[in-house]
Amino acid sequence: MQIIRLLEFGMRNVKSKNGLLRILGSISISIAENYARRIERKSDRRQKKSAIWNKEHSERVEKEIWKKISEKEKIDFPDCRRKKK
Repeated sequence: MQIIRLLEFGMRNVKSKNGLLRILGSISISIAENYARRIERKSDRRQKKSAIWNKEHSERVEKEIWKKISEKEKIDFPDCRRKKK
């Protein structure tokens, strides 16, 4: 809605085609900047959440491994070697 008002204002008050194009350019640049900022904020939040989750997960796994070592249990790591046929 705000963009339409700005365009109407520009059409009434701008005398040349270049002036109108300049107004349209500044509007489109500001819209693009706002959109980029919004996306950046969302991705920052997601990155922070995933970093926190990764840290907590690695701490839990580390505690479990140390618990198994302290209990002197055999730690089951997946066998990554190829089996011969």
